[in-house]
Amino acid sequence: MAIGIIELNDLGIQVSCDDEITIISPGYALIHNNGELSVGADAMNLTRLLPSWTSNHFWNQLNTNPIPNARDAIRHNADLAFAHLESLWEDIKERVDSVIFVVPSFYNRSSLSLLLGMAEECGIPTAGVVDLPIAASCDQRLRDVSLYLDIHLHRITLTRISNTLNLSRTNDTTVCETGMSALLDRWANAVANQFIQTSRYDPFHNAKSEQELYKQLPDWITKFKTKRKNLFNLNIDGLKQSVTISIDQLMPACAPLFPQIIQSIRKQASTNETTTLLLSHRFNKIPGIRDTLDLLEKIDVIELSSNAAIQGAFNHSEKIISEGDSITHVVNLPIKAKSIVGEPTTKYRGSHLLYHDHATAIGRAFKLSDDISDGLKQDLSNPICTIYPKGPNLYIDVHNATNIKINDAPAAEHSSLHPGDIISLGDHLMTVISSS
Repeated sequence: MAIGIIELNDLGIQVSCDDEITIISPGYALIHNNGELSVGADAMNLTRLLPSWTSNHFWNQLNTNPIPNARDAIRHNADLAFAHLESLWEDIKERVDSVIFVVPSFYNRSSLSLLLGMAEECGIPTAGVVDLPIAASCDQRLRDVSLYLDIHLHRITLTRISNTLNLSRTNDTTVCETGMSALLDRWANAVANQFIQTSRYDPFHNAKSEQELYKQLPDWITKFKTKRKNLFNLNIDGLKQSVTISIDQLMPACAPLFPQIIQSIRKQASTNETTTLLLSHRFNKIPGIRDTLDLLEKIDVIELSSNAAIQGAFNHSEKIISEGDSITHVVNLPIKAKSIVGEPTTKYRGSHLLYHDHATAIGRAFKLSDDISDGLKQDLSNPICTIYPKGPNLYIDVHNATNIKINDAPAAEHSSLHPGDIISLGDHLMTVISSS
């Protein structure tokens, strides 16, 4: 029989028989007024239609803390996760004789113990547990230092992987506790506002149209990977409404995350050598993320396929499956991934400063004012610094400010800048980007 593999990312839990994905189920649960429970896509597709209680935090916070609106059989997050896991297992239990769990790096010992306990209660024959970034990277071409960037419903994570003597996870961090759930809410509001401005039609006025908007949104967002504008269509009870949305209208929802992601990458990346950055397929839904990452110097971005972790876990299952009765959380695989030889293509010189969701051209010289509370502006008579191109490089001259930092380090009087660099003025963050 086959090996079952369950990849736990609550944005879409992927279940496979061997290396063939058979189920993708989002981490949602809905308690109906009569006490019945819906999970996965069934719950997600009812969240705006039913006046019931919905949760999508239970895989992100896998614990036994009490939840609001608890019932006798549904007391905490672990109960919701158990119900979801049980439904996933029901679909594959006749086709597999062992299961490998692929788990997020942020799961601690308590969360893993709960997971194994739930699996035992479900009757799942658990054979192994492996770190998701390790499974996703083990069949990729890597440098000695590689990073794995992923997004979940409620967080963005960055994991550092060493590919020297063996493949091992050396560090894991939560970049921010904003995930796809918050971004979908922001994008939905942007679409609804454009409907209101264009035709005075409010999709949020009716639960049915609001649910339809949210249902279409994830797949619709991915089209901005190749388009600058896209048409959003709603057809509710024969009433057709359409509106054109530009990528510029969606960027304010996600652009504030980019400096946090860039800062985390810089902290984890190798100082002197090129670092491989593995980008989870789940980032396909975030406009502008790939363009932003491509601007980073000495960072070689590789987009992973949706089955990268499943395929990796299956190909190396014999090294992941534990011997005996005890289950080991595998964060080190006794393999060395294929190495990358050579450097990535040279990146372009910085040309703009990204502040919040607006990019300001640097031009021949940008003399930055010390007051940027209302946006970036120049002060020609008494600037705090001047940013200017010279030859193939971009430079910053600091004049009369002591609180300017570049990538969290105090700025020298004359420093070079590169795309992806973060300039901080107190609490204000600006990102150097390139329009080339």
